[in-house]
Amino acid sequence: MGATPESDPARTSVLIVTSVGGDQFGRTCSEVVVSRHLVERGYAVRCVARSDGLFADTLRGIGVDVVARSYAGNARKVWNRAARAFGTGALARRFADSDCVLATRLSSTPLAVDLGQRVNAPVIAYLQGYALEPEKYVRYDVHRADMVIAPSEHVRSCYERDTEGVRASGQRLERILNGIDADAFEAGAGDVDARAAFSIPPDAELVGMVGAHARKGMDLFARAAIEVGAKRPNAHFLVAGDFYSDSFRDENLGAVERAGLAPRFHCVGFQENVAAIMKACDVWAMPSREDAFPVAGLETQAVGTPMVATAVGGVPEMMRDGETSFLVPREDAGALADRVLALLEDPALRARMGERARRFIREELPLQRQVEGFERCVQSLIRRQEPVEAR
Repeated sequence: MGATPESDPARTSVLIVTSVGGDQFGRTCSEVVVSRHLVERGYAVRCVARSDGLFADTLRGIGVDVVARSYAGNARKVWNRAARAFGTGALARRFADSDCVLATRLSSTPLAVDLGQRVNAPVIAYLQGYALEPEKYVRYDVHRADMVIAPSEHVRSCYERDTEGVRASGQRLERILNGIDADAFEAGAGDVDARAAFSIPPDAELVGMVGAHARKGMDLFARAAIEVGAKRPNAHFLVAGDFYSDSFRDENLGAVERAGLAPRFHCVGFQENVAAIMKACDVWAMPSREDAFPVAGLETQAVGTPMVATAVGGVPEMMRDGETSFLVPREDAGALADRVLALLEDPALRARMGERARRFIREELPLQRQVEGFERCVQSLIRRQEPVEAR
């Protein structure tokens, strides 16, 4: 390996393997925030990305050496396709001095594990989500990594349960809650008038969400919007993100149109400046059917917009129910509508919860805690010791 156990960060090389690529990605995504921290700390950071584009250019701008090739990152036979597309042997020779390999997505783990074995470096698998089909942990080689990092206690416990008797005996499990640079994210909204950009009246009540697909519960949002819209004639609704399916889009927008809500229901596609949209909203909805520890929940609270979210996965770990935001049962569009209505009807409540949310995120879930946790895990693997929390 390129570094000795006594090495300092300046001589430590971390290889990130991800299936993210192209132009659509969140500015607070883990690859970007972790890379920036490690580079600032003096690490040599390299990355194998799924494809070239703005994502790869952003990493290069930070100081990351990026190799980008298109490949079917979500394919069933991801290992074989990745190996053919990238040329694993050539990658191993290029990154032979890597001290640690970090897989940041489930579908990039097989390639990361193979590269780690070839260059004799420990591998960390970061579970940004959890597999609803437990066999995927084996199919994507997560069980073979030296360490697994989960973004919430829920994800950690699910993985531990689902891989009992299968995962490598020496594998270490760690939990590092996602964090956010709240001040920087809020400042990113700038002076952008998101309402004007989408022809939403400045005095309208605005409820937003991100994720135009079933997993994020966009259909539940549409049903709740119909109920809320019938009682609040000044309420508008916004969905950011591209539809994953034409049939899903047609079904839900058809229901909205039949309810007469179409002029007040805005589907705006992928948006780079989600901070401006969140800040423009009076209420944010996160009706997910499953989620590990969604960054959107951190982001909306960071800008002081109260949230109504389903109590799934790690979501309850990122908020204070009734103080910073509201939790509702999974699949319950009626409960979602009730809580949205309660916030729309009470501006003072919205202001109190928004301010508590801003303070909670800054005090309890800062980005610095997350990235320092990743660094401790990297160093502990290199030094073959347990990571120690900073005091």
